[in-house]
Amino acid sequence: MASSRIIILPVCAICQDDQAGADILATICGHLFHSACIRQWNNRQLLCRFPTNCPSCNVTLREPGWQSSPARFIKLHGLSERVVDGQNPSQLINPVPEEVSSPGISERLDSLEEKMKLSSAAEGSSWINIWKRFDGFSKQELEQRTANCGKLRIEHVYLMLDNIELEMDRLGSLSDSVRARSQAQEFQRKYQVLKTENDQLLQQSLEKDRRIEELQSTVSRFVGEKDSHEGAEKASQVQPQESIDMSEGLECATSAERLE
Repeated sequence: MASSRIIILPVCAICQDDQAGADILATICGHLFHSACIRQWNNRQLLCRFPTNCPSCNVTLREPGWQSSPARFIKLHGLSERVVDGQNPSQLINPVPEEVSSPGISERLDSLEEKMKLSSAAEGSSWINIWKRFDGFSKQELEQRTANCGKLRIEHVYLMLDNIELEMDRLGSLSDSVRARSQAQEFQRKYQVLKTENDQLLQQSLEKDRRIEELQSTVSRFVGEKDSHEGAEKASQVQPQESIDMSEGLECATSAERLE
């Protein structure tokens, strides 16, 4: 029977379970993890806005922040599982060298494995503590922000009331100004009416004065004509009397001459 070599992949440093299947991803630093484990690790770091580091060597796989480039993983294809007969492993696995199977190396490997388990447990506990502190901080911050929002809303209401009072005062002053402007317009209208009436009365007075002057002129003319007419009549009455006196004088003279 032909012999074959079996390459044993490292145990996932996150779950430490070598029976979790062959869905394995490799990081850029060369370490292997189960696909579900490393993706869950990456998502948890992403939610916390922390950088994603390799759980084995702490190499940065993704920078912190939502806008950073995603972590790169390489999927291993063509992996298969085989059940190895534990009674005759020499047919499939090469014998381990003597120096590797020595008791000192085995104890060191057991010690390292125990330390890795303790480290994983401590890391999980630390993450739990971090989440508890983060959750408590979030609740405290939320309560503080809620209280601040309540205060801000009360202050906003007071500011709105002040603005309403200022607006009412402004409208009141505008109303007074409008009322004063309306009164001024009314006074202006009355002034125009009175001024028009005054102009009309002045015009009528001037017309009456003109008519009075015309009447006075007419009366004066009539008086002059009357005086001239009376003078003419008096003159006409004086002339016949003088002619009578002259005729009487002539007759007397004639009679005297005859008597002589």
